[in-house]
Amino acid sequence: MNKWYTVQRREVSLASAYCRGFFVFGEEKDFTTEGTEEPQSAEMGRNGMKRFVLLGLAAVFGTVTARGAGSQHTVSVTLNYDFSVDNACSSSVTTGCVKQFNIYDITSGGTPVKLFSIATPAGANSAVTGITGTSGPVTLKSGVHTFAATAQMADGTESSPNGSTATAGVAPGSPASFSVVVQ
Repeated sequence: MNKWYTVQRREVSLASAYCRGFFVFGEEKDFTTEGTEEPQSAEMGRNGMKRFVLLGLAAVFGTVTARGAGSQHTVSVTLNYDFSVDNACSSSVTTGCVKQFNIYDITSGGTPVKLFSIATPAGANSAVTGITGTSGPVTLKSGVHTFAATAQMADGTESSPNGSTATAGVAPGSPASFSVVVQ
């Protein structure tokens, strides 16, 4: 006796991933495998198939979740700043001075996400061009991102992240594993 169960096609949208599937589950009463001494009951077969499908779906959703999380990148920036009004901090000037520049990802439009900071050139008191900094590895989703730079004073006050922004495209990460066989 053959029993076949069909689960109708469902389309599911998860973040930026799009999954669809059409599953057919079947069971044949007289089905046996080599080395099996007792035939499995119908209930055991269905439970085994359910476990198999759930594990498969868990693997698919785990992959989709990992893919949606973004990949590791470094962000390099160059900025110019006029220290003639607010001088840079130094070993002798520690108050009322610019301590550092903070770099943020403001793509989401919500709370800015701080990526890293750049120390100011010690004691600078005029316009300085070409101040550079590079982040450590940061996780970014692929697509166009808006980045912001702020000046932070020694007392912690900070300029607006919307005052100095730039956009850049973030490429997707490389595959985690890759192999080729050429014959």
